[in-house]
Amino acid sequence: EIQREIGEVHRLSNDFQQAESALAAAVEIARDVNFPQLLWRTLYGLAQCKLESQDFDAARDAIDESIRIIGALQNDLPDDVPAGRFLVDKRPVFDFKTRLEREAALAP
Repeated sequence: EIQREIGEVHRLSNDFQQAESALAAAVEIARDVNFPQLLWRTLYGLAQCKLESQDFDAARDAIDESIRIIGALQNDLPDDVPAGRFLVDKRPVFDFKTRLEREAALAP
């Protein structure tokens, strides 16, 4: 989580190269420890960095993986947890996917 936060601080400071580096390391950590709740968030941040550098394919790969992980987590929800409540903090991921596709379509 700390590595992801470091990446987010760099991203919010518009230091996308450092952000990508920190977030890529956080992705590997989250994969190594099998922590999907951290992995989807980290991939979302990485996708945002990749979009800033107009690396549309890498941004798409990261956001698509993030969305797949969210879907898997949603499928594993206990019956007493409403899907809407689970998805409330994940809406920006889906909104970003739409933005990414729009920007990629308009890019030269």
